[in-house]
Amino acid sequence: MAKVPIFSVIIPTYNRANLLKIAIGSVLAQDFKDFELIIIDDGSTDSTRKTVEQFNDQRIKYTYQDNQERSTARNNGILIAQAKYICFLDDDDYYLPNHLSTFYDELKKENFPDVILRTGFIQQENNIEMSRSDAFDPKKKINPATFCANHFCAVVTLCIPKIFLKEHNFPVAFRHWQDTHLILRLLALFPFRQLDAYTYIYVQHSAMGSRSIYHFKDAKERIQSNVDAMFDVFEKYDDLLSPNLPSHTLDYLVSQKYLNHANGALVNGKIQLALSLIKKSLSRSKGKWFKSFYLKFFLKVPLKIIFGFPHE
Repeated sequence: MAKVPIFSVIIPTYNRANLLKIAIGSVLAQDFKDFELIIIDDGSTDSTRKTVEQFNDQRIKYTYQDNQERSTARNNGILIAQAKYICFLDDDDYYLPNHLSTFYDELKKENFPDVILRTGFIQQENNIEMSRSDAFDPKKKINPATFCANHFCAVVTLCIPKIFLKEHNFPVAFRHWQDTHLILRLLALFPFRQLDAYTYIYVQHSAMGSRSIYHFKDAKERIQSNVDAMFDVFEKYDDLLSPNLPSHTLDYLVSQKYLNHANGALVNGKIQLALSLIKKSLSRSKGKWFKSFYLKFFLKVPLKIIFGFPHE
């Protein structure tokens, strides 16, 4: 009988063979070796399969599925996973060599408890560090779910006991915000611990979904789907979330999301889209905590937009 590994690392991928090669290499280069690597190919039409086969490592498990988006791919990876703890990696990012060992060292201290661990991530562009993620500080006495609602936590920075994912999976109806949809539920239910380390490299590039979305014909629909995921989790899991989150959280998140997308649309020259999104943001904003959002936005708006509202 084969030995069960400590970690299952799940990579969903779609038509990113060259980037995937770097991601896989970073997992195989871990200084902690007791893991399995599950790659869920979400209907790729490029050389993804050949790229995976080139590694010839028995710890790699490759599964192909028809294109069903990232949430379904991750959920299928969870079903395949054999380890007690599950970690995620996006196909355009990579781990630093101590990513898994950082989790292992913490888990070993308490004889491998059922607890969600989080490490920090480094945002990198053109191999240059741009920023580092905020860290949860228990001394501030903020609920972990509240912290997650207000900061980009990212499931790829977490180590999650598989047992926690038995009843809580990624929502398959949404292309975006599925990470936070799941994380809010998990942190409202289960113990959480922040580690003092930055071991995940979050790579910024022009083809990533958060940047390319504004150039799709259905950009408005994609952005609305992003917001719909927020409404979905608060409607379906209100009994779970309301004791752990301030009452204004949904309005805060929706208003901020519209505003962030308005800024993205503006940067990409989609003026009319930006204006429609700022209106949506204003319609959800309630309370003085939103003022700084709009101040930052309008400081970036060129004068020609304020006075001319040019058509795209």
